[in-house]
Amino acid sequence: MGLIETWVPSDIIARLRGYRGAELTCGDDDPIPEYFLDGMYLGSARTFVLDDIPEDWLDAIEVYPAASDAPPRYRRSPCAPIVLMWTRER
Repeated sequence: MGLIETWVPSDIIARLRGYRGAELTCGDDDPIPEYFLDGMYLGSARTFVLDDIPEDWLDAIEVYPAASDAPPRYRRSPCAPIVLMWTRER
């Protein structure tokens, strides 16, 4: 019998290249990510725990290392990484 691999959303984020190593001009060495689910703001990493979202809800995750890389409607802070999550249709 094979092992069933379990994961949480932060596992995906942690593996993404450039997510933590973005070159920023704001002087913030460790910017706080901001999270959106289906276009709605959920909060920053200070107030929202990414792994509270059940992994089977998620269809896609988009990560932008800095707000300047993200679509304009999601830019709440000039340097914060942006994480856009999209749910599966049920």
